[in-house]
Amino acid sequence: MPSLAFSNLLAPIEIVLDPQNRIFVLYLATSLLLAVLMHLVQRRRAPSATEIPSSPMKFIAPVEVYTHRSAVVDYMYFVTNSILYLFLFTPFYFISSYVSARATSGLGQLFTPSQLFEGHEWFAIALVTVFLAFVADFATFLGHLLCHRIGWLWEFHKVHHSAQVLTPI
Repeated sequence: MPSLAFSNLLAPIEIVLDPQNRIFVLYLATSLLLAVLMHLVQRRRAPSATEIPSSPMKFIAPVEVYTHRSAVVDYMYFVTNSILYLFLFTPFYFISSYVSARATSGLGQLFTPSQLFEGHEWFAIALVTVFLAFVADFATFLGHLLCHRIGWLWEFHKVHHSAQVLTPI
């Protein structure tokens, strides 16, 4: 339990190391490079040198955007959400591990590997992978839909739709 709790506490930090996340370090680096190039293009095209900030960082990350009240709310929401996930979803890790082990054991007793996709294990793996991708995508869609349709969920979710400025968080 302590290692799982510690792992959940590190999740906000590890998020930049996960390529499936929108703030993955490689995505951020690529975006930074594109923004610097855009800054150079905009500086050359601007009729007046004062229209575009001379510093690439002032162009890319204006202080007024990242310290805007809407952005600060997003940061607080992100941290709060990470803490809530720690306490609300840690028990589900244990439950899902138990259910997964029991389901695997039960299926193993019903079917032997020679009966299912004999000689075509790659097909079984591909089929399960595609199926789980659809299930995960549908679960994300359904969760988002419920956040729009259920009043008390909407109260939390509407922050997502009320941003006045956009940041990577």
